[in-house]
Amino acid sequence: MLTAPQGLQAAAAAVAAAADALAKLGDAAGEAKAHSVHAQALARLGKVGACEAALDRRDWDAAATFLAPTFVGQDHRLVGWGTLHGPAGFLVAVQALVELALDVRVRTQHLRASSRALLQDKLWSGTRDGGAFENPFLGVIELDGDGRAIRTDVYDPHHLERALARFEELRPARAT
Repeated sequence: MLTAPQGLQAAAAAVAAAADALAKLGDAAGEAKAHSVHAQALARLGKVGACEAALDRRDWDAAATFLAPTFVGQDHRLVGWGTLHGPAGFLVAVQALVELALDVRVRTQHLRASSRALLQDKLWSGTRDGGAFENPFLGVIELDGDGRAIRTDVYDPHHLERALARFEELRPARAT
């Protein structure tokens, strides 16, 4: 299930409680893993928020730091921007949107995270020619070891199953 950003504190508290419970059971490896998962998730979520804040400030240089130099953006939507290469390619597309709607903002509405990927339910909103608009989309972001985006796949909201399949491709294999 996707997690609403408002619920992330509750999720963080649950992971911390699990770590505490594992510590009481003497499961040091389990406790360490819970703390590691907690720290990784918070770091990645923090970068998502920081990137959105940089886009809102129109701080293109700061936003570029969240994208790997080899970044690829693939838009699978019926009407989209196709394939973009590098941070500059992505930011040119965002800058074009800003030129059309100076007050446009992006927000993550729901999020699912793994160590290598994020699945986001996102929304661009703003005004143009006196009328409000919203552009909802799903984004699957593949992350490098530093939490920077290597690749983003963008889908129309009604293609949730495709976005989930892409997210599952990027999840680490579970030990059996």
